[in-house]
Amino acid sequence: MKTSATRIPPLASTTLFTLVTLSGLVVLGLSAQPASAADAVEAVATKNAPAIDATTLWTKNCKSCHGEDGKGKTKAGSKLHVQDLTAPEVVAKFCREDMIKAVTEGLKDEKTGKTRMKSYAEKLSAAEISATVDYVLSLTK
Repeated sequence: MKTSATRIPPLASTTLFTLVTLSGLVVLGLSAQPASAADAVEAVATKNAPAIDATTLWTKNCKSCHGEDGKGKTKAGSKLHVQDLTAPEVVAKFCREDMIKAVTEGLKDEKTGKTRMKSYAEKLSAAEISATVDYVLSLTK
């Protein structure tokens, strides 16, 4: 006895293939293309990573200049002219990617060329830098 195979029309098979492929990507956690290279690095860095305690990172790496509350009212903060990171008008000057870049690469004074903030690329992972930036952004809320 012969069994007849069900034939799927070409357009339907292409659609089915696309749906199966997209479903597989979502299951694997690989949905749409990242918006930027920084997002791609962050996605790879954070996949299956343990939870990051941004408050501890802030206390350990940022508090000495920016203060516990982010206002920059510390001895080092005054010397370096640190801006108040709780002020919406200050934070509004920067996009998240710029903040990630500043923490990763550090900041130099444009006039003197002196370091205003050191680079944390060697000390913090991309996921830790991202979490720290998210913490800074939460200070204005």
